Amino acid sequence: MSTGFDLNLVVQEARAEMQRFYANPETREIALERRRFLIDYNLGMSSSRAEGEAKGEAKTIIRFLTRRFGVVAPSLEGKLYELMDVDQLDRLFDFAQDCNSLEEFERAM
Repeated sequence: MSTGFDLNLVVQEARAEMQRFYANPETREIALERRRFLIDYNLGMSSSRAEGEAKGEAKTIIRFLTRRFGVVAPSLEGKLYELMDVDQLDRLFDFAQDCNSLEEFERAM
């Protein structure tokens, strides 16, 4: 379902307008403010994606541990969901396949 709204086009138009404003000394400050907004917006989007990826990794680990060992304590789930380093979560998933118990897994965290 298309809304007719193309965010990429809007961002491109905003950047082009910003460059025109930046070239004009009278509107330069407005251009700098818009530039700061675009940078903050892009950083926020990147952060949201990384957070979503980390939460997905944590969920996968919890599902795997549950299938392998049974009920995972809420405290362990909480620790996994707090982790935001996807590489660390990947290593923990690998360890989840090799460990002998939930206790061993939790100690490795």
